[in-house]
Amino acid sequence: MLLKLLWIFISLFCLSLAIGYFLGLFFSIPYGNIAVIEIHGFISSSGATLLGEPAIKAQDVIELITLANANPIIEGLILDINSPGGSAVPSALIMEAVLNFSKPVVAYIRDSGTSGAYLIASAANKIVAHNYSVIGAIGIALNPYLEFSGLMEDYNVTYINLSYPEHKDVGAPYREMSELEYNWSINKLIRLYDSFLSSASENRNMTIEELRPYANGSYYIGVEGLEYGLIDAIGSFNDAKDLLISIADIKYPQLVTLKKEVSYINLLSSYLSTQSPLQSVERIIVMT
Repeated sequence: MLLKLLWIFISLFCLSLAIGYFLGLFFSIPYGNIAVIEIHGFISSSGATLLGEPAIKAQDVIELITLANANPIIEGLILDINSPGGSAVPSALIMEAVLNFSKPVVAYIRDSGTSGAYLIASAANKIVAHNYSVIGAIGIALNPYLEFSGLMEDYNVTYINLSYPEHKDVGAPYREMSELEYNWSINKLIRLYDSFLSSASENRNMTIEELRPYANGSYYIGVEGLEYGLIDAIGSFNDAKDLLISIADIKYPQLVTLKKEVSYINLLSSYLSTQSPLQSVERIIVMT
């Protein structure tokens, strides 16, 4: 009888391991019930900055979040953030993916969680940051903006505008921006800022009036962020993990870090897809 019970126990144990293994294969996720997704570096659409430097590709992060949400083994998510922010649209898309995550989410901010990275963190159920972390910096910038008209004049280089209608070349670096065009650009940035402020305040369950004094583009250290309601706790990554375990009521926690496999071919493709600034000056809206 005892031998029979032992065989039943061993069989059930092996079956549970097999189920976990095959579910992991099916969902392309190793066995574990707390997913950790890293957001480290500049956030972009292409996976590279304008200078061709490596960056976070938003779609990769979104796919990992979606994958973790679909996996029945995963009971919660930790966003491991160390980012100065990045382009507005990719940051907003990752934020939306976090909001659509059906299980508890805790964001942990390491050195930096500013601008677009803070927008992403604000979508989590709770935010934990180190006392020395840099957070906030809620604002919008049009980067890069360089104006070469004076330099061109020194070298007797003439810019001829072959565009239509009149303001098609607004922001061209080869001529001075008119006062009207400058005001247009600022008004558009203000509208984007208002949208950023609205999303962050809603995510943090704050009114716009409560958040606005701290959404002036400035950054704050962790203890200030806690005082102003930008984060929920000061602590370490383990503290963030313990908080998620408590929120999600996870009995047997096991961390698994999800990463997108990147080949040298993909890295080369991302690099080549980003034009050299010597070939073209691209305008991107940056949350910074």
